[in-house]
Amino acid sequence: MKKFKLNWIELGFFYMLLSFFIYSSALVIHQHYLIVKYAYDITRLEKNVARSRERIEILKVKKARIVTPLFLEQVAGRGGYIQPNQEQIILLNSAEGEP
Repeated sequence: MKKFKLNWIELGFFYMLLSFFIYSSALVIHQHYLIVKYAYDITRLEKNVARSRERIEILKVKKARIVTPLFLEQVAGRGGYIQPNQEQIILLNSAEGEP
């Protein structure tokens, strides 16, 4: 039986193909890694968008509550900013109070 032997051209071609196979496999693995990474990034960003939409809806509800006059009076009363009664108003620089 004859021994299997490659000449230098065939051996060079074999190493070149082996190198190409390893390089292309590394590229495929890298692309797969990027796809998975971007999928996680997209999922994280979609969750952030959903949270932001919920916050916007909550803020719209709060804004609608704040604009109502009854709510404004309640909030102003808690802070001491209620409308004064007529007898509480003192006019300055008026001619009535001068002697």
